[in-house]
Amino acid sequence: MTIVVDDEKSNAGIQNPEIKPQQQDRKRRLIIIGDIISIIGVSLLFTAAILDLFIDTTFRP
Repeated sequence: MTIVVDDEKSNAGIQNPEIKPQQQDRKRRLIIIGDIISIIGVSLLFTAAILDLFIDTTFRP
């Protein structure tokens, strides 16, 4: 069994030196913004669950 390695695909893990640092900063900034949005969403979800539990236990008929 022979394994053929394609040079173009084998260097996929190596960062492309042609990528400008400005693009890397933009990508990093987008990742950070996405993380912040997801943290806010999860915290809102937990807040809604806690409020729902509180309202159910407090104003039970």
